[in-house]
Amino acid sequence: MSDLSIKYLRTSFQFIPDEYKISNINERRDTQNIWPKQSFSGTSPLNGRVKQNHNAQEVIKDLCDFIEKSPTALQAVQESVFRLEQAGYKRLLPGMTVEADKKYYQTIGNTSLLAFKTPKVLVKGVVLGAHCDSPGLKLKPDPISVRNGQVLLRSEVYGGPILSSYFNREFGLAGQVAYISTDGSVKMCSVNAKEAIATVPHLAVHLNREQKTKIDIKTQTHLDALCGPIQEGEEVPTLADILASHLPNDLERILNHELFLVPIEKPALIGLKKDMLASPRLDNLLGLHASLAALLNSEDSDHVLQMMISWDHEEVGSESYKGAASPWLERVLHHIHRDLESTHKDPQGFFEHVLLVSNDVAHAVHPSHSERHDPKHGPKLDAGPVIKYNANQRYATDCQTAAFVHSAAIRAGIGVQEFVSNNEISCGSTIGPISASKAGLATVDIGTPVLSMHSLRELTHVKSHLEMCQLLKSLLEQYS
Repeated sequence: MSDLSIKYLRTSFQFIPDEYKISNINERRDTQNIWPKQSFSGTSPLNGRVKQNHNAQEVIKDLCDFIEKSPTALQAVQESVFRLEQAGYKRLLPGMTVEADKKYYQTIGNTSLLAFKTPKVLVKGVVLGAHCDSPGLKLKPDPISVRNGQVLLRSEVYGGPILSSYFNREFGLAGQVAYISTDGSVKMCSVNAKEAIATVPHLAVHLNREQKTKIDIKTQTHLDALCGPIQEGEEVPTLADILASHLPNDLERILNHELFLVPIEKPALIGLKKDMLASPRLDNLLGLHASLAALLNSEDSDHVLQMMISWDHEEVGSESYKGAASPWLERVLHHIHRDLESTHKDPQGFFEHVLLVSNDVAHAVHPSHSERHDPKHGPKLDAGPVIKYNANQRYATDCQTAAFVHSAAIRAGIGVQEFVSNNEISCGSTIGPISASKAGLATVDIGTPVLSMHSLRELTHVKSHLEMCQLLKSLLEQYS
């Protein structure tokens, strides 16, 4: 196959989706009286249309639309690139010179993204960091299996999902496929099959009485997704057969794939006031959406580099060429410093004036398990952004970087919460400490409070996301 020509992913993917439609998620006529009154002003595109004032409902509807279009990190980056290009951002290619007062974006591996606006003179910088992957079930390279007359899709566990939440759900498939085309070249395509292709059925309680009190999930066999029965002598369907209506017409043969089982259930506004959002992948599409909205709607600065970055592979440790442990961010910052007029002669001087804001979801207090939190540091679901601390540097926040967030919140007219874990419960971590140690940047870890983190369906409050968007915008505009 040495004669095959490989076409670059960025020219093969269709970055521009169908015409945008703002879906009226559980819309109620009386929502004007029960939703928070925050507005989010700006002149950049939100949901592909120019808006002068984005009220609370519009921002949350846009978030729901963003989540629906982003079943995997690949589609999240595609959707983000579309929005950036609509706002005038240009792809930064290797060898290009970065110019002052311009807007650029760059992707790596098609599942990690950064974008930035350059100042006239480079003095300081703010980087809004997030990640775009989520825990889940990723298909094995040869996923088709037949057992007891049933066609199954076999998967690996990606990250640390709450596996019990994956039973009895309807799944589609999403990700990317590499294939040989009819002209002999190798191409890549994006796949987003939203219909119910498979499910992971739970064993009946009558066949295992112990599961009432004890859940024992064997990941090698219990998570195989059922596609349906097959008759004796019937040909076993291939992956190309299962995805036939979602693959390009010039496909000759699938070479390999990165596909995930993804829930087809849409985001929903729930609760008495319809002000809680239940959705898959809030960890960490909340962070990516807030960073993107803040960058697109922030006022340009004459001396501050305004940047957002969203890495892949956070859920599996970030140790990859497109994860937070890679040198990608540091290389781009060097590139920018090299090309722009700066008050700092050497890159290190500039790096010392860059703030990295690591934005990943935070643990809200569970009403039935409040003892799992520190009694003085338990974030409420509806009380806004959270600053995360850890004495052992599982979070990178320090006194100075936390002060920047408090100051930005005061300017934005919002409050912030603080999280420290219960001393008897080990603390999680995120991109903050990893990227801080790689690039040598002062870092603060923050997040939007959620419940059911790493479940197939997570829960947040609309007020907290709206205030996170405001906080990040304030940080971009006011950092000094």
